[in-house]
Amino acid sequence: MTNQSSSYVRELGKNDHTDIDSLVHNMNADKVRLFIPVVVFVSLMMVLGLLGNAFVCYFYTFKEKKSTNTFFIVVLSVYDLLTCLFIVPAEIAILTLYYTFGDDIACKSMRFMNFFLTIASILTLIAIATDRYKRICHVIRPQIEMHQARGISVIVVMFSILTAMPSLFLYGSNHVPIAYNSTLEVNVQKCTRTKDVAYRVYISTYVATQFFFFVASLAVLIILYSIIGHTIYHHRKRLKSQFKMNHKGRELKYSNPKRVTSSLFTIAKEPTKEEGIRSDAPVDQIVGNDDGVQHEPNMLSHSNTETSKQLSDVIDETNNVNPNEVKNQVPYKAKPSIIKDSRRNHQFDAESVRVTLVMVIVTVVFIGSFIPYISLAVWNVITGRDGSLFLSDASLVAFEIGFRSYLLNSSLNPWIYGIFNSQFRRFYFGWCFRKRG
Repeated sequence: MTNQSSSYVRELGKNDHTDIDSLVHNMNADKVRLFIPVVVFVSLMMVLGLLGNAFVCYFYTFKEKKSTNTFFIVVLSVYDLLTCLFIVPAEIAILTLYYTFGDDIACKSMRFMNFFLTIASILTLIAIATDRYKRICHVIRPQIEMHQARGISVIVVMFSILTAMPSLFLYGSNHVPIAYNSTLEVNVQKCTRTKDVAYRVYISTYVATQFFFFVASLAVLIILYSIIGHTIYHHRKRLKSQFKMNHKGRELKYSNPKRVTSSLFTIAKEPTKEEGIRSDAPVDQIVGNDDGVQHEPNMLSHSNTETSKQLSDVIDETNNVNPNEVKNQVPYKAKPSIIKDSRRNHQFDAESVRVTLVMVIVTVVFIGSFIPYISLAVWNVITGRDGSLFLSDASLVAFEIGFRSYLLNSSLNPWIYGIFNSQFRRFYFGWCFRKRG
């Protein structure tokens, strides 16, 4: 900008403020018309998020069995609900007041809440992944209890607040010079990071810290769910192998009745009260589910009833086996390594796998929705240029949508729960289509 043009701007601002204000508002109106697709996208995310997260919070609080998993789901939904209640309207205000956003406190509050909710959501997803890891891979070890889950959530909130605090000093309503044409430059007000050169190093450090935090969290989530997936895969593989062996054993049922009765008698052995679930206890008693390890005597009783019937059938159909001989047999005691491997076959059930699958999908959606936002934020800081100054209209619209891609996570999460939870679907559609008044 030459000295002559700078003088012209000063003179215009001094002598005719009305013309400057009118010019800025016309420029803002042009951007509002341009950003209609962005506003529609953001509004749709708000409607889906408000409706879905409200149902999730109610359903998993009052209709589902209390567990650490449902607790974390409610916490995550509360963060998503707050995003839709406060962040989305603020984003719409920023888009519609693109060049005239003069409320400094509102801008700082919105950026603070945005960073706080984002960091809290990431840490909650890590807590969920850790809980899934313990319940799938270490089912007989101590699990996360409800009071521990509450404590984790409190720590997450405190850490997120402290981490988001710098945004109160680095963002606000700032004057940004915009070239109207080759000879005229006007100052507009935008909700953005501070343009003070003295703060540039702090802004770069803060954005870099956020980026590395996101990458580190992404690595932790990928590692945990990879281990979980590996465990589930080998669990199912062992079950298939065991099924084939059992099927082959049934085909040989009458070929050697003495051997069959001995084998059946060994499986039917009940543990004493002192044995509990020690390493020498029958593995059929160890069953895992979403709430941890449970003692299932009914399963063993059912197994004993079935075994008795099979034993009776074999004895009735052959005269070569002496029943007294069967009674006097010493039960076979499996090696610890065999018991350990067998325990793994019973360490979690289908429900626990389903819950884990849902949380994997939620995590994938979270990562996918945040990658465009993080990438554009880093690019914006590295270049140090306002996209509205050099991007074409179509590119600017795409940029603004990508910069708000994180809203996809808050709006889609509740519908992921609904797809994979039949009870939630029945509750939702039952509420929507029930007769009123």
